[in-house]
Amino acid sequence: MKTVRKSDVIQMVTEKVDGINKGDAEYVVNLIINSMKSALKGGGRIEIRGFGVFECTKRKAKIGRIIKTGEFVKIPPKFGISFKAGKSFTELLNNENINN
Repeated sequence: MKTVRKSDVIQMVTEKVDGINKGDAEYVVNLIINSMKSALKGGGRIEIRGFGVFECTKRKAKIGRIIKTGEFVKIPPKFGISFKAGKSFTELLNNENINN
């Protein structure tokens, strides 16, 4: 399994789009990522047809326990991000995994 980093995505954009240099590709990738962050930060939802949905989820406050000491601690509410793959993307992943 290969990890794809942001720099790899920038390189892919540079190779696939004619006439775009690395600096412009980096600008576009950063613009997309920052737009997604802004949408999610505001409690929004990002739906990319054929890929999936990103949503900001709120986790409730709860009581946790430190295993080492047995002490109970309050865990404050916090936000997280959830992703649900779209149907066509899930099918693509499952078909590729079956064939490999």
